[in-house]
Amino acid sequence: MLEYSARWPRIEALATEIRFEGREMTLHAARGRTLEGIEILDTTARIADLGATQNHVQIHGHARGPATKARDFIQHSPLKETVGQRVEPLTVDGNFALELGLKIPFADVKKTRIEGTVILPANTVTVRGMGLKFTRLRSSLVFTEETLTGRGLEAQLFNRPVRIDIESTKDDAWVRLKGKADRAFLAERLAARGVSRLFERVKGETDWQARLDLTRPWNDPAGGENLEIRSSLIGLQIDAPAPLGKTYLGEPRPFILKTSLAHAPARWVTLEYGEIFKAKLMLAGQSSSSLRQASIQLGRRTMRPANSARLWIGGRLEEFSLSQWTDFLDTVGPLLSSNPPAPHKLSPIGMDIVVSRLEGFGNWFNDIRLIADNALGTWCFKIDGKDAAGVIHVPSAKYVKAKLTRLILAHPATNTPTIAIEPARFPAVSVDCDRFVLKPFDLGKMALSMRPHPSGLRLESLTLTSPAIHIKAQGGWQSASGIPMSRFDISAQGPDLRGLLRRFNYSATALEGGPTHIEIQARWPGTPTDFTLSKLNGRLKLTVNRGQLLNVDNHIGRIFGLLSIEGLRRRLSLDFNDLFRQGFSFDKLEGSFAIEKGYAYTNNLSMIGPSARIHISGRTGLVNQDYDQLVTVTPALSSSLLTAGAFFGPVGAGVGATMLLAQQIFTSLPDRIDWVLQRQYTVTGSWNNPVVKSLVSQ
Repeated sequence: MLEYSARWPRIEALATEIRFEGREMTLHAARGRTLEGIEILDTTARIADLGATQNHVQIHGHARGPATKARDFIQHSPLKETVGQRVEPLTVDGNFALELGLKIPFADVKKTRIEGTVILPANTVTVRGMGLKFTRLRSSLVFTEETLTGRGLEAQLFNRPVRIDIESTKDDAWVRLKGKADRAFLAERLAARGVSRLFERVKGETDWQARLDLTRPWNDPAGGENLEIRSSLIGLQIDAPAPLGKTYLGEPRPFILKTSLAHAPARWVTLEYGEIFKAKLMLAGQSSSSLRQASIQLGRRTMRPANSARLWIGGRLEEFSLSQWTDFLDTVGPLLSSNPPAPHKLSPIGMDIVVSRLEGFGNWFNDIRLIADNALGTWCFKIDGKDAAGVIHVPSAKYVKAKLTRLILAHPATNTPTIAIEPARFPAVSVDCDRFVLKPFDLGKMALSMRPHPSGLRLESLTLTSPAIHIKAQGGWQSASGIPMSRFDISAQGPDLRGLLRRFNYSATALEGGPTHIEIQARWPGTPTDFTLSKLNGRLKLTVNRGQLLNVDNHIGRIFGLLSIEGLRRRLSLDFNDLFRQGFSFDKLEGSFAIEKGYAYTNNLSMIGPSARIHISGRTGLVNQDYDQLVTVTPALSSSLLTAGAFFGPVGAGVGATMLLAQQIFTSLPDRIDWVLQRQYTVTGSWNNPVVKSLVSQ
């Protein structure tokens, strides 16, 4: 047995040889073991001068054994105060080999100098409390009484190769890891956090590196952030809406995560994702999976967070699509945990966000600022932008009330996912808007009331009011046997037809009129967002009082595509020059259309005036935008004298005089004469280029 220092474990079962040469003593041990069970090999201890006042012993030897015993050896030696603190959370399986040199002063053993090398051939190292397990670790660690260094160590982490660098000095200590990550790697690591589904949208592979600061004990709650993970994300493609998405593999998007690994009731995590956002989160609970507090800064614009907010989001985004994010979140599931905190548990919440392009409700809004908070227990959203402004109150999850000064839907969004409406999740909505524009239609004031019901969604009322038009609508959609059906009843009326048509961008129509009333009963299979003209069924009724076919030369004279006013007017101007040359006045235009799968059919559309009656029947293609109609024009007998001139040429005056005399004598002649003067026309072709042809009387 050899006890060479009270501070170092003794060596037993030595096979030794001691040699004295003058004042020098040399001890050579071919083998031995420590109390911890480490095997000692080829070890030499030497005192150069036994008579020296400041003497010391130099030891150089080799050892081997189970790695777990090496940890015990360190904890029972002076290395406990230095290297021991660094390796305390480590569990090492497998064997090790050691080459050790000691210089121990007899006068002050605390000044012992140590030099050594530890070789791990293919070990497994587990870091307790971190969930990290390194396998097949091949390393050569060089240490002194104050330092521990390893460069280019190789291991497997989560079945993927990593390289490890270790540096430990008296004042500093760290471990740096480098490796590669792909979708499977990320999903495996974050499965316990409930966000693994997020990485189903990730493709490719990227480099990453992590730095663990061990200057203070790694589990010291007062140690601050001691883990930092970085990646350029070059090589990864992220299929997600802006601003999270990343399309190009070669695009750098620096990602940084910093946190503490200390055991504590809660810990902070800071995140940076390029110039997209910076976040600081407080996590608590088991596995630190519960979000307790957060501050998220969007973009490069810095906004001061509300002092009292437990969850604050602010800054600027270039683009954000509500429909894309709704679809994305429905796909990937909860992001923070399988049991995310209820909003009230994070209250108060504050937001101050500016979005250059915001998509919502099928429309893009430009330069919108959103300020929101729930400090008083209910949500209040203030919106300010060119296209939308006002205040939205959300007293509960079941009711939304909006008071808007303007809502301008001027930029339709295309190629965005359709959001499935689930009535049970949809709140009751009440909206008052001073100015509502569905470009190009300026529809004036809007009032809307909508409520869910068990089988669908009910539009209790919608009114649009302006000097030119008043629209009322009600309806909704419901599901019968799992098949949804939408139904809306709409009425529109205005003091004059031209003003009404201008609201719907028909400003150049060749028809004008007085009081106008339109009723529409619309049905289609599916939810309201499934509307297409090809699915449309229902009825439309039109009434216009005291109007006129104008003598205007244009090519878009039509009422909602249902009839070609200008093409018909030009044809009638040829055949009934005296009647239609200056336009055609009518007392009433009325009729109804049956709408079926995108086609409008009528057999009773009529235009009645002092000089003629016009009757229209046939089909209009609302989807194909074409006509297949029959138009019958019957001049009134009171105008037959002029009409006779149009029909019979040079003898027209005589014929007209004869008919006028007959009109005075025979009361049964007017209907017969009207029938004689009647003309019929076919209207075919497209809305923009209708073809009007006269049918030859039989």
